[in-house]
Amino acid sequence: MPAISPTGLGATSYAITASRRIQADLKFDFFLGSEHPFTVTYPTGATGVQITLSRGGTSLNLLPGPINDFSTFGNRTVITSSSPAGANTVLTCTLSVNSTEVLDEAWTVRITADAAVDWAFGQNANSPADPTITRLMCDPVAQISSVVPSAPQEKDAVLLTAGLANGLGTVVGPSTPAFYRWSYTGDIVISGFSSAASASQTHAFNAPGVYGSRTVTLSLETWLEGDSMTPGFLTASATQPMTLTPRTQHLMLVLDRSGSMAGERWNNAVVAARILAQMYLALRAGVSEKDHVGILTFEDGTATWRPFYGPDVGIELKLPLTPAGSGTGIPGLCSLNLGAPGNCTPIGDALIEAMRKLAPLHSAASPPKYHVVLLTDGYENSGSVYLKSTPSAVAAGAQSFASRRASTVGGSVLGPVDANMALYPIGLGATVDDEVLNQLGWANTTSPTPYRNITQVSQLKQAFAQMVGYSQEAQELISAASPAALEALLMGVDVPDDAGAPTARYVAVEPKANRLIFAVQWGAGTHTLELARAEAGGAFIPISVPVAACTSHGFVTVDLASIYGGEALVPQTFWRIVHKDGGAATVIPPDDLLAYVDLTTKLDVTLDKREYRTGDTMRVTASLRQGNKPIRGARVKVELARPGESLGTFLAVNSGLYKPRQSEPGKGGDVPPPKEDMLRVLMKAKKLDSLLVPGPPALFPDGSSDLRDDGAHHDGAADDGDYANVYTQVDKEGVYTWRISAVGRLEDGSAFTRVMTVSTWAGIRPDAASSIITYTHDLPAPRGMAAVRVSISPRDRFKEHLGPFRGDELKFESDVGTFEGDITQDLDGTYHQVLYYPLGQKPQVTIHFAHGKASAPLPIFPVTESLLCRFFKWLAHLFCKDC
Repeated sequence: MPAISPTGLGATSYAITASRRIQADLKFDFFLGSEHPFTVTYPTGATGVQITLSRGGTSLNLLPGPINDFSTFGNRTVITSSSPAGANTVLTCTLSVNSTEVLDEAWTVRITADAAVDWAFGQNANSPADPTITRLMCDPVAQISSVVPSAPQEKDAVLLTAGLANGLGTVVGPSTPAFYRWSYTGDIVISGFSSAASASQTHAFNAPGVYGSRTVTLSLETWLEGDSMTPGFLTASATQPMTLTPRTQHLMLVLDRSGSMAGERWNNAVVAARILAQMYLALRAGVSEKDHVGILTFEDGTATWRPFYGPDVGIELKLPLTPAGSGTGIPGLCSLNLGAPGNCTPIGDALIEAMRKLAPLHSAASPPKYHVVLLTDGYENSGSVYLKSTPSAVAAGAQSFASRRASTVGGSVLGPVDANMALYPIGLGATVDDEVLNQLGWANTTSPTPYRNITQVSQLKQAFAQMVGYSQEAQELISAASPAALEALLMGVDVPDDAGAPTARYVAVEPKANRLIFAVQWGAGTHTLELARAEAGGAFIPISVPVAACTSHGFVTVDLASIYGGEALVPQTFWRIVHKDGGAATVIPPDDLLAYVDLTTKLDVTLDKREYRTGDTMRVTASLRQGNKPIRGARVKVELARPGESLGTFLAVNSGLYKPRQSEPGKGGDVPPPKEDMLRVLMKAKKLDSLLVPGPPALFPDGSSDLRDDGAHHDGAADDGDYANVYTQVDKEGVYTWRISAVGRLEDGSAFTRVMTVSTWAGIRPDAASSIITYTHDLPAPRGMAAVRVSISPRDRFKEHLGPFRGDELKFESDVGTFEGDITQDLDGTYHQVLYYPLGQKPQVTIHFAHGKASAPLPIFPVTESLLCRFFKWLAHLFCKDC
């Protein structure tokens, strides 16, 4: 290991061992006629030895020599000579000045060799004590000191730690910044493995899914000085293998069976649930026979909030946790009866019950990973565990989901589940609490998961499949209507997809893929799927594969690794999928086909925040990787569904059309909470299916709808496989859903396609200057006191309303008197609270917003003044705030 001795400044010479690079910082006191030599000693047999002297940006190579130079540095003469000393060579460099005496002049010597050798550096033994060595550095220490856990399993949180690069013995003198950069080589994609350098000795990531043991090579590069973008002169590197192994994983689908799910919603949800279970079976087959999959449905017949005492009988495990790893399928899955929609929506209770059902599967010796996919189509309105606090839930003694989870950690059977659980929320329809569901995916912040909002029931199977794929790192392929359309797609050409009502769909699959999954939804009849495979330049050849045919859909798994004798031998392939009904080919609508492939090639989509507020920007980033290699030159396009009208504005402006219903506690039926009920009534009155509209064709400021990898669109370095752009029109409250499609070529010229959809929530950021604030005087008050009702209609700078049911986001304060009673609201989004203060005082009121800047102190005029006087003072305050 490199080392310098002695380890402190003040010595006249130093020994440097096992070093490839050295830097010495020197200071000279030049006097006319004086000479100032230093020496470098190195093994005569060392190769590639280079010694460079520099000052003020000018450099001179001292080897090969000898040198007698008096022009490079101006008024300084540099003379070098070499002489043998046993097995070593001694280079002596002498500096002097020709005119002008100088004190404390800084110089640098840099020394390199092809391999690490032993050196000596110092003053000449016969010279005065000059130069002064102000700092001496050799190769930093590159050491991967720990990998925790030492044998990571898939989905583990992995922490890499490097040894201190500039530790004792490698730097003598003032410390210098050290930078660390991690990378790896291997055929698997490790999402979140950043190759950016930083001053941190640690690097964290989540291990990817694997079908068997897979080994990658970790690399650590470290350097001194320089910066985090450019390595400095003193660099070192180290490598170490890391083997990833499978772990036990369990999946639970938590399915809303409340009354609002009745009809087409429920029918599609049942089909999607069956596909979800089959897909999980296919992806986990042969990995771990301890894996399980289950389906839990939930409703609440009691239809009230209540203290915690256990789940309602309406929360049922319809598919008991079934071993999935064998891949043998689940008998009776196609006819599994999930019940019929009926009552209220206890989302929090259902999630806690799912954790309780998963808990017996825990193993302390090898903790499994738990995946919970939640589907709901409404706001929670009953139960004993709530996701978001409401007065009725709190008053009834219900507990928050966060506290219920926290109270169990380490203290009961739920703790281990909570510590290893990932939640995947899906909201169906226009009347779901997107804000709460968007946050739910971040409940486990060590492994945040995407939120997905869908407005059409036909999108349910894509949403379910995407969440299963996300948990198991499989991704959706883009299909085309013909071979020509597929070729045009792969060449980046936009073509109509449905010309001629095609009776087949076509996809391209990149090399080294392992498993391929197809599912097609169909109606009643005698149905089957037929597949054909082609390699580059070849014809499509039908292949025989087992088809799991349900009455609602067909499902096929293709084990590519088995077909070609190993994953590494799988070439580029093209696939034709034909749906036959009664022997005749029939049209496959694009939305009715699912085509998924596991990953050596991967698209990762990230947004720069977990939630947004109006006025923010959204940075969308798509990272494309094949193994550890970035995919360059791809075409990454985005489509956006965004709010056409803010939710709060829609409720406030149309509030006159709504009359609150009078509910009877405990009567049953899916009685929505007030906000959901108001939204449903108003949407029906306005004949709207959704508040969402398509984004414009040119989404981004550059006039495109593309993510770029050119270093100029907030994407980091150019051509690094990270494609990004920034959306600047976050001006409405609601859900923003991004569909990202990527098409391109890998290093070997093979084609690939990917598509992914993610949703996020943007709320209102109230702006005091845009809000409407009024006062109502002459209210009844105790003797010697005055009362004023302060009212505010919060709006953002775009004049969008916060809307009703947001009283918990406001706080009224005054420097005189007290606000008493609860904040009250009108359905138009106006909030009120009454201030009591002593007569003759002049209170200053401030209104605080949870997600916006507080209002400046606003004066309340004494009630004893005339109305006319108060009016003119109000005008003066309004138009001359700074007078």
